[in-house]
Amino acid sequence: MSGFINAVRLSGKDLHSHRILFFGAGSAAVGVASQILEFFVKEGNMSRQEAQKLFWLVDTKGLVTFDRGDKLPEHKKLFARSDSHGQQFKNLRDCLEYVKPTALIGLSSSGGVFTNPILKRMSDLNEHPIIFPLSNPKTKAECSFEDALKATNGSVLFASGTAFPAAKDPVSGKIKVPGQGNNGKRRKKN
Repeated sequence: MSGFINAVRLSGKDLHSHRILFFGAGSAAVGVASQILEFFVKEGNMSRQEAQKLFWLVDTKGLVTFDRGDKLPEHKKLFARSDSHGQQFKNLRDCLEYVKPTALIGLSSSGGVFTNPILKRMSDLNEHPIIFPLSNPKTKAECSFEDALKATNGSVLFASGTAFPAAKDPVSGKIKVPGQGNNGKRRKKN
């Protein structure tokens, strides 16, 4: 949570202008989204309903909406959308174009799904895109720190669910150390 709070502050955007897209809609994603929702309510002086409008979840069937034709498990209903006007978005790229998120959070255990075009598009949409591939282990992470750094020309605000090595910023040439957003093994300090 502290990593996300810092990323929001560093993004330069007001809380009300954030749009959070979760790739993954299981209990872990809903739990993380619920914690972030509470932060938005408290710090953004928003009602719960106002804050919920800033969240979108994507599962294996696409954007989680009430009108997509399947029975939603109870845990997904909190963030299911009813404002897509019958449009269905079946893959991450289409969801990204529809939502135009400021933050992309992965809790899918789908390794590599935050591809170069996805990361570049996040950079096109945001001066400082928030990218949190929180799945672990490393083979299940949605992207690596180095890939996110390269695709966003070093502008990414990043935390992962697994330890990634430091990487060279493609613009400044400086070595940057990624954030880690879970309670797993931490990188040894030099």
